[in-house]
Amino acid sequence: MKKQLIKIDKDQIRALSNPRRLEIHTSLRTDGPATAKELASRLGVDEMGLYYHLRLLAAKNLISTESREALTKPETLFSVSGRFLVDDFDLTQDANLNELCRNVDSLARASSREFRLAAAEMQNDLHSRSMIGRLAVRMSDKKFKKLVKRLRELREWLDEPEDSQGARYSVSFFVVPIVPRPES
Repeated sequence: MKKQLIKIDKDQIRALSNPRRLEIHTSLRTDGPATAKELASRLGVDEMGLYYHLRLLAAKNLISTESREALTKPETLFSVSGRFLVDDFDLTQDANLNELCRNVDSLARASSREFRLAAAEMQNDLHSRSMIGRLAVRMSDKKFKKLVKRLRELREWLDEPEDSQGARYSVSFFVVPIVPRPES
C-alpha cells in the first residue's frame, strides 16, 4: 500500500530538525508502529525522555497515535501515517529558509552519525554494504529536471514495502546548485 504524501510546513520541518525526533520518526517509518517502551528499547534510550518528543511530533501531525488494549491498561501506539514532501516551500520567507537549512543540517548530521556507527560496527565489511559519493557536475535545466524526476522515482521505489526483516539503510541525497562565493 502506497503511503500518503503529506506536504509539510515550517513548524513541522522545525520539529524534524531535532536529531532525537528525526531518529524517532525514522524508527517508526522503517521499523513500524511502536509504543514508547518499544521505541525506547529500539533506540537504546530512556522511555521517559521520549514522551516530550512523541507529544510534539503528534501535535505537529508528523506521527499518529492510537490506543490499544494491554494487560493492565490501554497503551498508546505511535506510527507514521504518510511520507512527507517538502515541495513548493516559499523560500523567500527567511523563517522558512532558516528552518529548511536547519533540517538539512540535521539530516547531514544524522547521516554522518549513522555512517560512524556502521563503520565502527562493520569495519571492513562496510565497503560491501554502503556507497558514498559526491559529484559536482554541470547540467542543463532539462537534465536537472530529469535528475529530479529519477530521484523521485527512486524515492518511490525505495518506499515500497519489502521484507521487514531486511537490513535497514539510511539513504540521503541532496541536489543543490553550487553558488559562487562572494569575493572578499
